[in-house]
Amino acid sequence: MISAIKLFRHEILSRKWILLALVLIVILVSFVQVFPITIMRRIIDSAVSSGEHSQLLKMGLIFVLLQVLNVLLKYLFQTTNKTYNVHLEHRIRSRLFSHIMLLPLAFHRSRKGRNELFVDLNDSTMMSASFVVEPILYIIETVLIFAFGFYFIWQIDPLLTVVVVPIGGAITATVLLTGKKVKSLASYELESKSALFTCLLESVRGIYPVKLAVREHLQSEVFKTLSKKYGTSATQAFNYQARTQALHTFTFMLLIGVVLVLGAFRVQAGHLTIGGLTSIMMYNHLLVDPILGFFTFYQSYKSISVGFSRISRILDIRPEELYTGLIPEIESGFRIDFRDVHFSYPSGDAVLAGIDLNIEPGEKLVITGDNGSGKSTLLQLLIGYSDRYSGSIRVGGVEVKDYMKSSLRNSISYMPQSYYIFDGTIEQNIKLFNPDLSDRKYTEILRLLDLQDLVEELDNNSDRELGQDGIGLSAGQCQRVVLARTLAKDADIYILDEFNAHLDAKINKALYERIIGYLSDRTVIFVEHKYELISHVNRIIKINEGQVAEISIQCEM
Repeated sequence: MISAIKLFRHEILSRKWILLALVLIVILVSFVQVFPITIMRRIIDSAVSSGEHSQLLKMGLIFVLLQVLNVLLKYLFQTTNKTYNVHLEHRIRSRLFSHIMLLPLAFHRSRKGRNELFVDLNDSTMMSASFVVEPILYIIETVLIFAFGFYFIWQIDPLLTVVVVPIGGAITATVLLTGKKVKSLASYELESKSALFTCLLESVRGIYPVKLAVREHLQSEVFKTLSKKYGTSATQAFNYQARTQALHTFTFMLLIGVVLVLGAFRVQAGHLTIGGLTSIMMYNHLLVDPILGFFTFYQSYKSISVGFSRISRILDIRPEELYTGLIPEIESGFRIDFRDVHFSYPSGDAVLAGIDLNIEPGEKLVITGDNGSGKSTLLQLLIGYSDRYSGSIRVGGVEVKDYMKSSLRNSISYMPQSYYIFDGTIEQNIKLFNPDLSDRKYTEILRLLDLQDLVEELDNNSDRELGQDGIGLSAGQCQRVVLARTLAKDADIYILDEFNAHLDAKINKALYERIIGYLSDRTVIFVEHKYELISHVNRIIKINEGQVAEISIQCEM
């Protein structure tokens, strides 16, 4: 919660002059809304007493001018407030997104990280912009209108004023009892919405297995169920607020009736003029609306606070520190040493149990083992995805924990088993890690991975975009594009984790030889199951039961 408060305070104060201008406009609007009550009373009383026409015209002109000024000030307030809120939403959304990008990999692997974040980025940032600025302005405007209204109505008839205020205050006190229920319903509505859009994302991303299993109808039924649940939750939240608002509105109408009858008695008794009663009835909202408005505001505020809480939970997660460390840079041509490395998942399941391994600069080797043996985990520790290991992992003689994570990851090009194709052209995807890649290198990589025909085919189409996650490409084409992106990065170490799962054996063998030739002076680590296909590597390392068994092979490098 503290992180969210600091974020909002910083962003609000980043344009404090606009906020001060809004406060000033609110003060002017509040006064201009209230002051015409005195002009109205004078006009009516003057008309009843047969006042001069010139005086009536003068006061009428003042009344009209005040209304025009009121409209202009409200327009200025609405446009300025909208501009300020849009700016605040943008800043909060951008800061939240930057924070999410720096969160540990474990967060992004979770269901929450994968599917629900866009709801938080969209709905919660919009709600939380309203959570801070609008309440401040609303409270200022409400207090001023009530204060000005109380003063001017008191000048007309103190008795009617003191009748309205206590009754309205007592009714408003009951508002506090609805807050907990409103917040609970709003939280349920937002959770239902997240579940609905999670289903939508997963169905679109997993459309291939859905179609292969002929499960379109089943998936549609799941979506319908979640959609109905979301609709029900939204209806429940709305109906509860509507019921309570209707009840309080009815109560206030009774209050106005009491004021009308009591005011009529006061006119008959000579304690109140007709102009005074008419003005009070026309402008009773100066006392009633702030009280009634507080009820609506309080319920909305409770709903909006749910979005603020969701943002707070994300901001409270500690991000990775990419740019802190004792050693800012890594020298080229370094050796890698794993010494007695142990690692367990948070559940307690041990993955690595005393790994000892050294990798020389420029070496080509294969790491193999059964599924779940820890091959990928070992290399992710090298990249700094987790510091929860025991033992020692040294790069160039320095513990990886002592390096800046940014420098460590810049020196390694890693192609994981789960990859992603971004919506854009092939060239944009390949140059993602290295925007300065030369045309010569780019063409060489295309030729190396037999991607020239695919590029030419897409260039001849009007739509050159690959689509989200390469929806228009085959699995093998996707793998080659991601492999090209990995090779395009200028790094000291290249880690290729099951990079060829969708390629046939003939292509695999030729591809290994090309990659090793292309990266002849770099360290290359293949993570594979079918290591028999690999030639021209120095060693094959098999991980078994969390430990290393080294298999030497003869080859010509």
